[in-house]
This record gives sequence, structure tokens and C-alpha cells, in this order.
Amino acid sequence: MKINGSCLCGKIYFSYSGRLGTASYCHCDDCRKATGGPYTISVMVERDKLNIENEALLKAFECTADSGTTLNRLFCSNCGSPIMTTHPHDKNLVWIKAGLFDQPELIKPTHESWTTRKVPWADIDVEKSFPENPEI
Repeated sequence: MKINGSCLCGKIYFSYSGRLGTASYCHCDDCRKATGGPYTISVMVERDKLNIENEALLKAFECTADSGTTLNRLFCSNCGSPIMTTHPHDKNLVWIKAGLFDQPELIKPTHESWTTRKVPWADIDVEKSFPENPEI
């Protein structure tokens, strides 16, 4: 199955031909600030099965997450939409923002992390909650 998505302006368009990985909510300070919301929802995918059109429009912001890990947050340089996060420990995995998918019904978050940083009004009904990063 081919899965598609795009940023708000549509200039960054992606297609994914692999199996969707884990989808989750993250409440860490970094994710909240990056999205402007109470959490982010990301889906793990394999980078080598992800095709991005107009990849030159992606801009990266390097930051240190609450875990102490250095991450790259990529966003559309035209509309500012957050696109994905990369992690230095596995170059073939990236986390695409769930709101970008054209088929949102395929996304089913299984857990939430960094609940120690959760805002009190952001209640989510998921099977598992982790105070910090889960060991998944």
C-alpha cells in the first residue's frame, strides 16, 4: 500500500511504501514547543521507503530533547509545517507528523510518552502511558 501526505502548502509531498511503525503522542516540552500544541503525534517510518518531493525545501532545526538526545526537526521552509524528526541513533528511522498523512484513518497511536510534562487538560485515552521515553 502506498501512503501519501503533504505539508500545509503542498510543496513538500511524500509517499511511503513500507509498513507504518508505531504511532505515539509525546508530551515533552520540546514537542509541545515544536508543534504549538499540547503534544505531538508522530509515526515511525523507514527512511529508505520514504520518497519526499521538493526535499530541498526542508529546513532542519537541531535541538536537544528532554531526554538529552540531539534531534533534527525538519519543517517546510515555505509554510512552516513540521514534517519529521530524525534521531541520531538510527539513520533509517524517521518520525513523520501524523497530521500530514492523506489517510489519517491509518494512524492509530498506541501510547503516550513524557507524561511527567503533560499539561493537565490534555487527557488522551491510550493503552500505555510512560513518564519519560518508553523502551519499545
